[in-house]
Amino acid sequence: MIDTHAHINFRAYKDDYVEVTKRALNNNIAIINVGSQYSTSERAAKLAEEFENVYAAIGLHPFHLFAQSVAEQVDENELFEVTSRPEEFDYKKYLELAKTSKKVVAIGECGPDFHYDGANTSEAREKQLEVFNQQIDLANELDLPMIIHCREGYDELIAELKNHPLKKGGVSHCFGGNILQAKQLLEMGYYLGFTGVVTFKNRVEELHEIVRMMPHDRMLSETDCPYLAPVPFRGKRNEPAYVEYVVKKLADLKGKTFFEMEKILDDNAKRLFNL
Repeated sequence: MIDTHAHINFRAYKDDYVEVTKRALNNNIAIINVGSQYSTSERAAKLAEEFENVYAAIGLHPFHLFAQSVAEQVDENELFEVTSRPEEFDYKKYLELAKTSKKVVAIGECGPDFHYDGANTSEAREKQLEVFNQQIDLANELDLPMIIHCREGYDELIAELKNHPLKKGGVSHCFGGNILQAKQLLEMGYYLGFTGVVTFKNRVEELHEIVRMMPHDRMLSETDCPYLAPVPFRGKRNEPAYVEYVVKKLADLKGKTFFEMEKILDDNAKRLFNL
């Protein structure tokens, strides 16, 4: 199995990242650790060099452009490493980081996120899309795919990708859009990533419908750990070893055996990220 979106590079694992990583690897689970700013991108690249079958993605999450205004609204367990200082996207630094590590397999996570007030002004939206396009340029220069983060901005995301496509494609990670938006991304050649959210019991009917209509060759499995732990671990710290529960649920929804779905998802990840 392959967890195509993990954050063992985050501080939630500062005391036991070795044990968590080995627990996954010992269960034949490969990992892509994903950066959300330069420091966690650098950490992801370092961890990829430290372990076999561990890879890295590097990029700037949109919240880090507005760290202070967003941090005031976000619980410490929310979707990123809360920091007090905003970070600008330094193209040259990320380019050099990618070139110094042979195990950087993607750019990201990056994209539009308009959920919080501090990130939802017209100026903030414009800034997010500007930085997103800079990272598309970086991915295209490096011939790498992108791991795309999106929340309440799928129409804008689709418009940007139509105007400024990724040469090597990418994945809309933890997909949370509607069926029409899913179909548009699929028609453009992109993958959709699914997390432990598919195992939840409430307000997932449309997500399950999207999974059922998905072509087999465009699905990816991910945890987004330490967040979004699947049932039966919901509410606890997530980890790559739990990607098994995502694979099981996707298999159920697609009418496949676990081993059939495991192979489908692994083949997809290997194809997209050139593993």
